[in-house]
Amino acid sequence: MQQQRIAASAVVLCLRTPPNIELGFDWRTFEVPEHFEGFKGVSPGIHFLYFSTSNVMRSGIFFEAASRQVIIFGWNSKEEFFQLVEIVDNTELWHQLQYNVHLAIIPPETDREWKRQSNYLTKDLLQNLNLSIFSHVQPGQVDELYGNLANNGSVVPGYSLDNVRTPIFTPIPSERRANIHSTPEEITKFNMDATQRLESLLEHYNYLTNSCADVDYSDKHLSRGEYLLLGEQQVSFILFMLLFSLPGLEQWKKLTDLLCSCDDMLRTHAHLFSVFTRNLRFQLEAAPCDLFTDELSADNFLRGALEKLFDVADESTFLDAPLKRNIEKLKNVVIANFGWCFREGKTFFSMNDSLEDEPTYVPYESCAIYLSDDSRVPPVGTSSTESLSKTMSRAVNEVRSLESSEFQFRKQSLQNALDSVNPDILP
Repeated sequence: MQQQRIAASAVVLCLRTPPNIELGFDWRTFEVPEHFEGFKGVSPGIHFLYFSTSNVMRSGIFFEAASRQVIIFGWNSKEEFFQLVEIVDNTELWHQLQYNVHLAIIPPETDREWKRQSNYLTKDLLQNLNLSIFSHVQPGQVDELYGNLANNGSVVPGYSLDNVRTPIFTPIPSERRANIHSTPEEITKFNMDATQRLESLLEHYNYLTNSCADVDYSDKHLSRGEYLLLGEQQVSFILFMLLFSLPGLEQWKKLTDLLCSCDDMLRTHAHLFSVFTRNLRFQLEAAPCDLFTDELSADNFLRGALEKLFDVADESTFLDAPLKRNIEKLKNVVIANFGWCFREGKTFFSMNDSLEDEPTYVPYESCAIYLSDDSRVPPVGTSSTESLSKTMSRAVNEVRSLESSEFQFRKQSLQNALDSVNPDILP
């Protein structure tokens, strides 16, 4: 099996690699030894070479390798990144390089993990996202999420080459509003079910595929639009994890939340969601366990998104069997990796959560019954004043948990802002 893998592999040469560089290939970073010249055992398909010196942020190159191909990159010392020199289809040269002791071998487990994270990437998708094959990819800024730099070469300050790119992701359709003739049930559905937004996004992807070259997608059970959707979700996660890209994180959060919020399509597009939940499980398995449990991370987003997905799945009686299995596997990973459990009334909570900090909602009627109408009769055995006192006291005690350090900080910041206002401009 190993011999077959090597026989179908490619070689990637990284010439003039500087010492002390941080160098990564697919899902693994390497310590660069002395006289390092590149990699062998590279499987056919799309890969990602990324790197960083002490003075420059991480950046990378998506490239496509073919069987017994030699891809040559050279280090540009002025711009401090690798750039393509030549692609050689020479079997004799390939054979000679198999005996080069200065080439690192890509481990099979690294290749398997990369395929799990990138099996829906295509050249057309990368082109649509402004991440052309062999171009120099930078993380980008959040305000560039949907292409403020557009397709003008995405010039990045400090870089002069035309092939420098930052990701330009597909805009997510905004919330649609129900019309004035909608029933209460329809209005609720518009607010709770993101099916129509996902359908609009898939229409956009299908429109893009009409102008793309005819691609032989490996999963015949998916439409071309669904294939691009899953691929973009993977690309955004890859850029977030490997380049620490904030636009990548934001797009991954938006797509993940959208796919977790579609009640109707969960039943009608079972294969799409089966693949999505499987891919999401792979992503959460690859991410550090503390990534989504830190208060400053995407913790709230992920818990809320998964809560919606699992609640819909639990309430559905006719879900596709493979989809149910993948959702159950995803749930098990979430419990094992993040320490989130189940309880009645709230899908997730962390074993480390402080329940005192959770807001408590007091029914309006419990207070308003005595505040809005003096003629209302209090409960038997209590006076209206006594009942009101108890109700308000309970409400104050329950809401007091909001007096957390964060709440106090925000309150103090607001007070400082008010104190700094010039009294002469006040009415």
